[in-house]
Amino acid sequence: AANGTWTHRVARGVADELGNGIPTLAAVAERVGTSERTARRRLATENETFEALVRLLDKAPQEGAPVESGLTLANLRFPYAAN
Repeated sequence: AANGTWTHRVARGVADELGNGIPTLAAVAERVGTSERTARRRLATENETFEALVRLLDKAPQEGAPVESGLTLANLRFPYAAN
């Protein structure tokens, strides 16, 4: 996913929150500066779901290993550019 997509922004939020356990959409939406409803709706326009991102990132075998969406845990740890 491209760095400017909502999928990428939310995935970074998920990756940041995973250190505290399984993240909630509320926590991740707040982290990326939007509401739960808007985050869910914008992910849907990119054919993605919050739940799928959490499962994908929670199961990533190791830092730096590519995951199905083309994101890696390593590149998600850098701050994203605000659009």
